[in-house]
Amino acid sequence: MLPNKTLALLTAALLAPSLTLSLVAPQPDQVRFALNVDSATLLGSGDPRFPPMVSVPCTGGALTELIKPPNVDALYEWYASVRDEPDADPSWGVLWPTAVSLASYLCRNPATTVDQKRVVELGAGLGLCGLVSAGLGAKSVLLTDREGYALHCAMSTAAVNNLQDKVTASIFDWENNVEGSAMERAADVVLASDVLYDSKTIGLLARACNNILAPGGMLLLTDPVVSRYPHARDTFRSTWEAEVGGTIEEISLPLIECTESETMEGRDHTRRMKEPTVLVKCFLP
Repeated sequence: MLPNKTLALLTAALLAPSLTLSLVAPQPDQVRFALNVDSATLLGSGDPRFPPMVSVPCTGGALTELIKPPNVDALYEWYASVRDEPDADPSWGVLWPTAVSLASYLCRNPATTVDQKRVVELGAGLGLCGLVSAGLGAKSVLLTDREGYALHCAMSTAAVNNLQDKVTASIFDWENNVEGSAMERAADVVLASDVLYDSKTIGLLARACNNILAPGGMLLLTDPVVSRYPHARDTFRSTWEAEVGGTIEEISLPLIECTESETMEGRDHTRRMKEPTVLVKCFLP
């Protein structure tokens, strides 16, 4: 049985299609990130050291393939039966629509977002947004997450796409103090997607971004229109305005075009990808 956090995230994502009419559909000529799971290749079925992994062909952001677990059920089964960790959280193995939406936004706007910038992705999971940034011309990319297996997949993707020279990874939890660390003022752009799910850490996330960003830096954060946690963006905004200052704007992103050839976690993925997403842009003074 999946952990409560994972079930909550998946349930919220599946309930969202009722809101899809509120956003504008993407135009055919827009650059976007897309996957072709029908052509995925099994790399390994899992062992005590590493989870099961597949290579999924993709387009957008100079990525040609993405390394990830086959699906969240296979990942949880590996945790429970191979690693004997039934309480482990497999949600990092899901490619969430907020990450795909942010990646597509970066593909459409590289010059004003990540080109020649130092980029840090927080709660990176599979590292999609940071890796796309590297492919779009970022000067350097640091992928951070508290799950080491997620970063293993992300760095594998960097290697197969010849991005390993500009991409690094580090285990990091934004509940820890950034001040005085190597991450302080280390980024021109911070990326984050689907990270406003815990009321106890929303304020800590805002403070961490403030400490990681250099003066004049920018945070690009994507969140479901229907937040995982009630009033999550309001809480984040109030913390940012009170403790950081600068400007904040929200942009509704186009819905993701998802056909059967771009499914990822099985039959539910097409529905999940219809979840409306909002981009929160925060600028440091």
